[in-house]
Amino acid sequence: MISNKMQSNFTCALKAAFPVLILFLLLGFTAESLQNKKVCFSNVCINVEVADTDASRQKGLMFRKELPEDRGMLFIFESEDKQFFYMKNMNFSLDVLWLDAGKKIVGIKKNFQPAPAGVGSSKTIASQRPALYVLEVNSGFCDKYKVQAGEVLSF
Repeated sequence: MISNKMQSNFTCALKAAFPVLILFLLLGFTAESLQNKKVCFSNVCINVEVADTDASRQKGLMFRKELPEDRGMLFIFESEDKQFFYMKNMNFSLDVLWLDAGKKIVGIKKNFQPAPAGVGSSKTIASQRPALYVLEVNSGFCDKYKVQAGEVLSF
């Protein structure tokens, strides 16, 4: 049998935890962009952050000091089209891979350099073929793992 005092304490604790539980559930269902996913090449898998909203795609990897070797960022767009990228407010170089709707690599830009400090704009690069996904990884990744156009990724 539960005493009135124990029941009262439990009710107070539940009331206090309720807003936190609601926030946790809302974030869990609406913040998929923050979740890590795996992208696998023929010989290596990496963890990626997913950028699938306008805000997350615009921010990308800006202002980060580094990107761990086993990480990347996967940009998901609404439609397959030419996708344009620039290196504004970036602190390290990247290999950029464009993938079509079938997750096949249709373009690679190796060693894409950030704009020098103090330069207001940076060079823009674009896919030569329509892409639905863009994957950013550390510069040198494609050479290290012999990644080539035509390879189909899984995620």
